[in-house]
Amino acid sequence: MADPGRSERRTLQDMAVSGAGSLAAPLVGLLSIPVIARLFSPAEVGVWALVVSLAALLGPVSTMRFELAVVLERNDRDAGRILTICLLGVLVTSLFSWFVLTLISPWIEASDWGENLLNRLWAVPVLIFATGIKVTADGWSVRARAFSLRAASLVVLVIGTNGGQILLWYAGIRGADGLILGSVFGSISSATILFVPLVWREGLRLKPLSSLRGLMPLARRHRRFPIYTAPYTLLGSLRREGVKLVVGAWGTEAILGSVAFSLRLTNFPAQMFSNGIRPVLFERAARAEHLREIMPFVRRLQVWLGLGALPVLIAAEIWTEHIFALVFGERWLPAVPYARLLMVPAALFICTNWLDRLFDVAGRQDLALRLELIFSLLSIGGLSLGLWGFGDSLVGVGIMAGVLVIYHVSLAIAAISLVQQEGGNSEAAS
Repeated sequence: MADPGRSERRTLQDMAVSGAGSLAAPLVGLLSIPVIARLFSPAEVGVWALVVSLAALLGPVSTMRFELAVVLERNDRDAGRILTICLLGVLVTSLFSWFVLTLISPWIEASDWGENLLNRLWAVPVLIFATGIKVTADGWSVRARAFSLRAASLVVLVIGTNGGQILLWYAGIRGADGLILGSVFGSISSATILFVPLVWREGLRLKPLSSLRGLMPLARRHRRFPIYTAPYTLLGSLRREGVKLVVGAWGTEAILGSVAFSLRLTNFPAQMFSNGIRPVLFERAARAEHLREIMPFVRRLQVWLGLGALPVLIAAEIWTEHIFALVFGERWLPAVPYARLLMVPAALFICTNWLDRLFDVAGRQDLALRLELIFSLLSIGGLSLGLWGFGDSLVGVGIMAGVLVIYHVSLAIAAISLVQQEGGNSEAAS
């Protein structure tokens, strides 16, 4: 019988390794943001945010979320075949996005954003492809417990993106073009440093593409991921990236830049912790005999994160304006009200952003999908109501922030109830 204490210590060690990159990446990003904020204007950031948001909608779901099945699959050979399914999905999604963007380019050219957007849309399918490759490799890195390699890819993503943007500015490629090229360079570098070593060292058993017949049974076996988890991820992307698309459709590049800048700052802490916790928790939960075995650890982790986030939230709310003026420059002061509104749900996000893996392990992706559907519609609907109904972006962001607070609380309650129900069913069966 496995020693629970030893298992928990091993989990903490894995989280420390995974969290090292997750901590280093946002810290590097935070250190570079003041430089980027003084080099690029809110309007230029707005154009860049719109392009990146279009790619961020499809990039994470280009694998149809089969990379999660790689972690759960017991057989290494079948796990390698599932990886082939992921790669096919990435290729098809990238080509599809290019075709759609080419098809609608006349309408984009005729819109208010036409001049700023049309000649930069080439980056969307490239970013989708790079993101899909990285997501695919992420699945195998979790299975192989290669958390140090995964952590390195996160650091490379930030250094490549932000460092590239700064270097391009000094090289004379400025404005939105420099921001977009930096994002492309960072995404490709991160995907390469994660995917190539895994293929080389782990010896992935990728089946030939002609052997499609052998892939179909595996796809059917794990069909819950494309049916439930992929839409869940897409809705989550719509909830996050759709904010920028809706604000961009309503307001100016400068307003979008302020909102996008605030979202980026407030989401940093959640990304920092979830990127370190989620893969390790998923690997441990997938190997656990019952989910209830890890629940005491999950509760303690939430308490630690909550107690750590509270004083930071209070201090940030009080001194937001002074921080922005000192660190980012006075031209970013219009972003202060948005940041104050978004910090509250961001603090809760730290404690709940990684709980979705419990739904995957329990096979209840349908429950996670329903929650995401409801609150994605409510948050985007609330934002749209504030923009077009009240004509005020602050009202819209405020309504959206309130909905997100309710969402994070509901997600935590649902995850805990799911584990308790799973434990009760197991006891009844025994």
